[in-house]
Amino acid sequence: MNLDRAYRLLALFYSLILVIGVIALMVGGGTLLAPCICCWAH
Repeated sequence: MNLDRAYRLLALFYSLILVIGVIALMVGGGTLLAPCICCWAH
């Protein structure tokens, strides 16, 4: 496996996690993540 392919897979993996996180936040997981976001914002 070459480096370019590894970076693309990594980028895809992170994008997938981000999308899942956004969906979870929209669905109602926002109440669970709100304290973390508040602490991170400060």
